[in-house]
Amino acid sequence: MDRLFPEGALVFEVGAGAGNMVATLLEHGAGKVVAVEPGPRILYDLQARFGQDERVIVVPKAVGVRPGTERLAVHSGLLSGSTLVPEVAWGPDTLYSAYRPGVYDQVEVTTLDALVEAHGIPAFVNLTVVGYEWQALCGLTALLPRVAFSVTHATILAGWAGRAVDRIVEIAPKATFNYGDRDALRYDEQGALYVPPLRWAQWKDAEYVKGILPEVDDPGLWGRIHARMV
Repeated sequence: MDRLFPEGALVFEVGAGAGNMVATLLEHGAGKVVAVEPGPRILYDLQARFGQDERVIVVPKAVGVRPGTERLAVHSGLLSGSTLVPEVAWGPDTLYSAYRPGVYDQVEVTTLDALVEAHGIPAFVNLTVVGYEWQALCGLTALLPRVAFSVTHATILAGWAGRAVDRIVEIAPKATFNYGDRDALRYDEQGALYVPPLRWAQWKDAEYVKGILPEVDDPGLWGRIHARMV
């Protein structure tokens, strides 16, 4: 089976929600998962699920450009879709276009660099922050073996998906990229865990992957760009 990271590796799950992907990463062989989630209303479920699991470190913060506080837009019926940028993430022609923030929470913000300093270099970072992927990558300067981040119609339209690719190249000029399914890991019909195949057998440079973004774009899009920085 393809692997996203070595057995027993440190992994960051940024935008952990209630922890479904945290559990999946552990099943895939992660030795330690740093689960980052800012939403106070969904943190209860995450902490209840993994609070006693020594393999999981729950960080109750958002990830952004710099430490501080930000206003998190929350929809009571879709806690996992909470976002720092509702005007983009919940904009026209997106999966969330019918939603409006029912409430705002003031949340603490950290950076990917701060997480690396606190916990070490992760073998894999899975970044699902509902439209805020580019901004989160702006808080990173460390070289990481592999990063996967969500790309949607909204972030392509705003130019943020391309900027996220550019940000990775600023950190790692020789970074290579691939494009895959919305899920970094998923289960087949028999319940077996697998890594969905990536689009290209050979990893591509930044200009190539940016060039295909309009091609893969559609209103229902939710894909994932994988980057190898090291």
